Amino acid sequence: MIEANLTSPEEALSHEQIIEDILQFIISGHETSTGPLTWTRYALAMNPSMLGRFLEDILSATKNGVTAWTSCGGGNGCILVCL
Repeated sequence: MIEANLTSPEEALSHEQIIEDILQFIISGHETSTGPLTWTRYALAMNPSMLGRFLEDILSATKNGVTAWTSCGGGNGCILVCL
């Protein structure tokens, strides 16, 4: 966004507009992440037997350091690894 802003000075965003856009991105990202993470924690709390399996999966997927998207099954698997 900032790089694109530098290429066209006549259509450049003000610093205030850039800050507002960045804050909007942060807030939007927060809202879309909070719900699934909260429900995941709730589901794990309601199913203690799954918590052990969950931890084993995380340790298995991350034993070699940084985990690639494909190594944890993508989608939900990576969301759980992020927890």
